[in-house]
Amino acid sequence: MPNMQFQELSTNISEGKYAPIYLLMGEEPYYLDLLTRQFQEEIISEDTRDFNLTVTYGDQVSEKDIVDMCRSVPMMGDKKVIIVKEAQNLWKTKRGKNKESDSESGGFLTNYVSHPNPSSILVLCHKGKIDNKRKKIYTELSKKHVVFESAKMRDYEVPNWIRSFAQKQGLKMNEKSISMIFESVGNDLNRIAHEMEKLKISLTGKDKNQEITEDFVERYVGISKEYNVFELQNALENHDTLKATKIVNNLGQKNEQFFQVISVLYGFFFRLLIYHYSDHKENDSVMASRMNINRFFLKGYQKAANWYNARKCINNISLLRRANANAVGLDSKAATSEVFRELIFKLMH
Repeated sequence: MPNMQFQELSTNISEGKYAPIYLLMGEEPYYLDLLTRQFQEEIISEDTRDFNLTVTYGDQVSEKDIVDMCRSVPMMGDKKVIIVKEAQNLWKTKRGKNKESDSESGGFLTNYVSHPNPSSILVLCHKGKIDNKRKKIYTELSKKHVVFESAKMRDYEVPNWIRSFAQKQGLKMNEKSISMIFESVGNDLNRIAHEMEKLKISLTGKDKNQEITEDFVERYVGISKEYNVFELQNALENHDTLKATKIVNNLGQKNEQFFQVISVLYGFFFRLLIYHYSDHKENDSVMASRMNINRFFLKGYQKAANWYNARKCINNISLLRRANANAVGLDSKAATSEVFRELIFKLMH
C-alpha cells in the first residue's frame, strides 16, 4: 500500500478498513498521538479491551515478544490490536544486552511482515525518522502495509493550520489573535491544540459567534497582547525603537524567549528579502503567496521595505545567525537582556 495521509488513514480506521500492520513515524507527535488514540479507542469494544488490546513500549519488549503477541488468537472478538509506543527504542541496548540481536539473528519482525496474522493489527509508533539500519523493514512495510509519516510543520504553515483548526472547533479568530498564539507557541501542534482548547472552554456559556480577539487570548491563554514577538515584529515594521525596546525588556532573559525572537525575526527578514526581489506589479494575493504569508500581513512588509532595503535584510539575517550561535554557546556572549537589546538596536539601525 502507498504511504497514507492523515485524513485518509483516520477515515479508514473509523470505517473499519484495517491493514494488518501500521508504521506511524515522524517528528511531529501531534498526528501520531491522534492516530494512536484512535487505534486504542475505535477498533476494540470497551468490554473486550482487557483481552484484545495490548499497549507496550519499545524498550520493554523484543521483536519476538511482539510477534508472539500478534500470533495469539483474539478472545471474544475477531480482532486484537497490539500498539508499540516509542518503537524507535525497540532495537536499543537494554541492561547491557544488545537488542539488535533479535533483528540480526532471527529477523522476527521482518518475517512477520511477510506473513502477518489477519486477526491482529500491529501498530508501530516510531518517533522520528527511520535510521539506516531499519531501511529493510521500512521498505517491506511500505510495500505491503501502511506507513504514515508525520512531518514537522514549517513555521510559515502554522498560522493557516491554526485558522483551519479553529474553524473545525467552531471558533472565530481574528488574524492578530492567530499570530499571537503562533508567535508564543511556535510550531508545537500539541501545545497549540491545548491553548485552543482553553479558548473553546472559555467560550462556554457565551455567544458561540463571538470573535476571539487579542484581548480574549491575553485573558484566557496568558499571552500579553502588548509584549510578545508579534508586537516586536510590528515595532520593527514601523521602525519604532521605543516600542521595540520596551518589548525586549519585558520578554525577559530566558533563553527560550531569545531563540523564539531569533526564529521569528529570521523569518521576517527572509520574507522581506523575497519581497524586495519580487515583481511589485503582482497583485497582493500573488505577492503574499510568494512570501508564504496571509494577505492580511502584507501591508506590514510593505512599510518595512521602506526602512530595510535588500542589503540591510541580508545583513540582519547574518546578525541573527550570529546571535543564535551566541545563544547556544558557540561564542563568548551569553543570551542576556543586554545582548537582546543590542541585537534589536543593530537590526533597526
